[in-house]
Amino acid sequence: MTCLNFSIGVPDIERKFFIFTFRVISNFATSIDTRVERHDFNKRMRHGMDTIRRFNNAAIAVKELAAQPEDEDLLELYALYKQSTVGDCNTERPGMLDFKGKAKWDAWNGKKSMEQETAKEEYIAKVEALIASIGKK
Repeated sequence: MTCLNFSIGVPDIERKFFIFTFRVISNFATSIDTRVERHDFNKRMRHGMDTIRRFNNAAIAVKELAAQPEDEDLLELYALYKQSTVGDCNTERPGMLDFKGKAKWDAWNGKKSMEQETAKEEYIAKVEALIASIGKK
């Protein structure tokens, strides 16, 4: 019966120590990165939830304006609202005789590729500007 000697040579020990050290450092760095990412994620979520709350409040407040805004302002509000809630325009342009529908579609399509978060912020700013100029009931 032959006995095999599985003794580990010095270079093998160094290699294993290096691998062990690398894993420890990698895990530590990953845990730090994860904590930073989690903090950034939580911060973005709080900001996002605040934006959603402000957007919903603005959507309610716009219905309580003292007077009806100008047509251009209404189209801008419509386009920003649709871009905020739906995203890019996903319908075909209305027919030739649907002037109101075409105007709304053109306004919404003009916001194409705008981020929904940006559209919400612009909607909020537009409503605040209208409240400042027109006032509430």
